[in-house]
Amino acid sequence: MTAPEQAPLELSFGARVGRFVQQQLEKRRREIPCGEALERFEGDAHVSKVITKGGLELPAAMAVVGVGVIPDVTLAQKAGLEIGERGGVRCSSRLETSVRVHLRRRRPSANTSRSSTAAPTCGSSTGMSRSTKARPRR
Repeated sequence: MTAPEQAPLELSFGARVGRFVQQQLEKRRREIPCGEALERFEGDAHVSKVITKGGLELPAAMAVVGVGVIPDVTLAQKAGLEIGERGGVRCSSRLETSVRVHLRRRRPSANTSRSSTAAPTCGSSTGMSRSTKARPRR
């Protein structure tokens, strides 16, 4: 196993968890070359060796590659959303962002005979609308 970060799983879970995982692996006499990015695999029909960009050669009988993604938060930044320390959109435990959106209901035009200000429900064939009362947040 190699890891491009300084400790295994550090990019996904932070430095504290990365150090913990590394300590647990070291207790089991598993050496993890951290800070070593993958360069290539070698072998004929099957992988037999892993070569890192730093030149480290590791014998291997198999390879498992975990590839992560980096979110493109350009649009979120332009919209004013707060970005977290790991590069994603910062959310609360309820997945609420830092931007509060207040939606207004459309008012009926003067030539509309409907008495309600709410929009019709989806798929409504009668044009009946839902109650306009706001529901309390849970």
